[in-house]
Amino acid sequence: MSLLSPKELTAINTLHAKAMKDVRLMDAERIKMFGTETGSRVFGGCTKESDYDYVMTSSEVISSLQYPWLSELSTYASLFKSVKMLDAKGREINLIVVEDEVSLEAWKYATETMLLIPDTCDKITKEQRNQIFGYMLLAHYKRYGSEEQIELAEEMWG
Repeated sequence: MSLLSPKELTAINTLHAKAMKDVRLMDAERIKMFGTETGSRVFGGCTKESDYDYVMTSSEVISSLQYPWLSELSTYASLFKSVKMLDAKGREINLIVVEDEVSLEAWKYATETMLLIPDTCDKITKEQRNQIFGYMLLAHYKRYGSEEQIELAEEMWG
């Protein structure tokens, strides 16, 4: 038996939902401050519907963010995970979470490489951009990654 009335429980649940929304909005701002920006908004080919992509390591997520994002992440071949959210302006943020510095550096390398061909990025399809980006990730993993990372990267982009 609850010591609170149904009305009080509803009020508490409403406050909790609002607090969690506020935490998620604050985290979206922290992601923009601490994450590494990547994707078409950085290197070209974006549309007005494009989301804003940011990469962080899982340790950065744990130390910088308040909401338990790691439980909501979708996994991609164990190399990275992602979750979408909205920022305070209603823009879609895509948080990409990688496990280690090698993977973070792979995303930085691929982003920097794509910046060398911005005119091309604006003229090719999203699928073609993703393929080129994947090749750049694969190239970095082949040079600096563990055997497991190389194998997973080859499965995804090889």
